[in-house]
Amino acid sequence: MKIPKEMVVVFAIFIAIGYFSSQRSTEFSFHLNLFPCGSSIIHEGYSTECGTIVLPQEYAVYDDGTLDLPDVNSDGDFHFSSNTPTVELPLIVFTPALETGTPLVFTGAGGPGGTTFLSMHDSIDVNDYLDGFRASTVGAGRKLIMLDVRGSFGTKPFLDCHDYTKLIYKQMVTGRFKTQERLDVDEKCAEEIKSKRINLGLFNIDNAVRDIEAIRHLFDINKWHVYGVSHGTRIAMHYARLFPQNTKSLILDSIFPFDIDSSLDYAALNEKALLQAFNRCDANHECAERLGGNTSDSLIRLREDLKINPLLLTSTHINDEFDSVTETITVTENTIDRLLFSASYDEDALSTLPDLIKQMEIQNYEPFLQFFASEMEYAMFGMFADVAFTSFSCYEEDLFLDIEQAIKNAEYVALDSKDSIDDLRYLTSHCHTFEVTKAEYSIKSFDLRTLEMPILILAGALDIATPSYWAEEFYNELPHKGEIQHLKIWPEEAHAVLNGNECADALVANFLDNPTKPLNDISPCSD
Repeated sequence: MKIPKEMVVVFAIFIAIGYFSSQRSTEFSFHLNLFPCGSSIIHEGYSTECGTIVLPQEYAVYDDGTLDLPDVNSDGDFHFSSNTPTVELPLIVFTPALETGTPLVFTGAGGPGGTTFLSMHDSIDVNDYLDGFRASTVGAGRKLIMLDVRGSFGTKPFLDCHDYTKLIYKQMVTGRFKTQERLDVDEKCAEEIKSKRINLGLFNIDNAVRDIEAIRHLFDINKWHVYGVSHGTRIAMHYARLFPQNTKSLILDSIFPFDIDSSLDYAALNEKALLQAFNRCDANHECAERLGGNTSDSLIRLREDLKINPLLLTSTHINDEFDSVTETITVTENTIDRLLFSASYDEDALSTLPDLIKQMEIQNYEPFLQFFASEMEYAMFGMFADVAFTSFSCYEEDLFLDIEQAIKNAEYVALDSKDSIDDLRYLTSHCHTFEVTKAEYSIKSFDLRTLEMPILILAGALDIATPSYWAEEFYNELPHKGEIQHLKIWPEEAHAVLNGNECADALVANFLDNPTKPLNDISPCSD
């Protein structure tokens, strides 16, 4: 399907500074470096290669929407002029001994700024790619290509600032989450980025999509399936919008639609994240009987008590220099809120929270300290690129469509909403501080009728970050829903449905093998 002329014109204006004519295309190209991933074996019958691909930071786009991509040379390498700013992305490529199925590309783990897999010291541990996403999902004979989005951990340049990690650590240890401290770190990190002469305006969803298209071109793939999780669903959808001729199907896990203003529901979702596990326990006979019922009241009492009497506990955990330390931490109601919201991404962690709070009521703090240590390890080693989050989010406008209404909504939330309101006001400063402007065209004007390809949407009923009703609203606007476009909501799953869900894994595999069949014909199990 041809891209609308108006959108192409806007794209052309946006990248005009970096426009290169077709006569120069042999000067600007990409370099792919792949090597065996050591002794790690992901899937029997597959070879696993790790490596990097070097791409231009800015692309030239022709009037018909195609990119200025050169032909592959016989040696597989490309050479571009030394003064061309580039990005370097890590890759993992799973290749079956006999390729018979359509390849699949995984577009990034979310965030934006999250990492799909860890790349430490220029080597990739293939066992650290997105937890739960197994190579078996791709099905027999299907190549899988996984990459991280420009700006995220493992990419070059890495759009992060260690002062963010230091601040997270300080605030978790002291139990005090001061907005002004975050604003001060913003200013410092913005100056650091500027000193590196990094143009944040080039780290956005448009160029992330073009990176994917360049990789398809380099691997000489005609069509492929495109998979996205969380913010990665936006990248996958935007790719399908710009390159429908190259998209055989879309798999969208924990979808974040473009027309959503998440700030409007921010405080309510925070409250739901705090209460969800407790309300579920109270509604479950076995859980309520075991813990004496009214676990949500226990949480509220604990938070109120911690406001007046913070706890001083001795904790052994990872610090901001990635060392194990034993020190005194201050536990406030803010500490509890932050930990509970973090746990809301994981259905397994959710189920443990009522027990944890009940144990704190009787002054048994060991379960809490273990939970605190695990969350600190994730926060320090999670390698989330905060500056990449800002760059992508400000470009996509998803932080500040109606911030005043969002603040009014937060004022009506039952639990203490001061932190929610502070967070909303803080988020609005991001774009100004880092001088990132929104897209020149409205990226939110997404006509879902343009998505003609097969689509499988996965959603978790326990998901707070991307609620399942977002998926339902999106699905109801699709042109071929119930035919080749499907929605599956998993009642006991939270964020990132495919994470450890064998039934979802099998469903995706069957969909990839039969993307035009009705969902009932390909679903391997009832749950």
